[in-house]
Amino acid sequence: MIQSNFSNSIRRISQLNQLGLFKPSSYADKLKNTSWYAREVHLDTPLSGYADGDKSRISIWGKLKGLDESFGKEQVDDLKKFIDESGALALGLKWNLGDKKIGSAYSVDETIEALKDSELQVEELKRTIFFHGRDDTALLDSDMGVDEFKQKWAQYALKKRFGVELNDDDAKNAIEILKELSSKNMPQKESEKAKFKPIQAVSKSVTYKYEASSDYRQFYEFIEREFNGGKNIFEILKKVAENRVDKLA
Repeated sequence: MIQSNFSNSIRRISQLNQLGLFKPSSYADKLKNTSWYAREVHLDTPLSGYADGDKSRISIWGKLKGLDESFGKEQVDDLKKFIDESGALALGLKWNLGDKKIGSAYSVDETIEALKDSELQVEELKRTIFFHGRDDTALLDSDMGVDEFKQKWAQYALKKRFGVELNDDDAKNAIEILKELSSKNMPQKESEKAKFKPIQAVSKSVTYKYEASSDYRQFYEFIEREFNGGKNIFEILKKVAENRVDKLA
């Protein structure tokens, strides 16, 4: 097991890291004669790009790295932007991943670059040491749908960064509404604007909820107001979580 391979050395590595002396490549030299290192590829390491070590199941991290040919560049860029805006990737990491202060958040591209190594086993070792057992890793290593991932990641990021909680229904609805608002945020002719109503151009699911529930209408209009005011997604979600107790007043 991966965990057992590193459990006896983790404290020493932590001490070296805090002193700025830890080098994954030199530590890997000590593992070159082990059965773990001898394996050519370790799909079960954190952030391998595959869910549960199964090469037929590309993970969220795999999509971000371009392993999923059906997941286009625009989708990758949108997902990267979502995670980067959350400010939660690698937040609180106990290792010196790059040039930033220990514990700082990293962007997706910064994380990918920091974990790269010319030797595959060293890269796998770095991923294991840095990201084993973390909540953000568990989400990134899953193969859940992108919308579900965004919901779960939003809940994780809000709790991690701000100590606020967003329940499952609010998270799901907020992500759905923000997705629709983003998709319809395109230039319109003045004649079209005059006819436009808030719920137009949104999905049937959002439309149904909007028409069926006054609470949902209030929820939608609050998010739309914040979105049109120029707030980014996580500023909006944070405010939703904070104000939900007050019925989004």
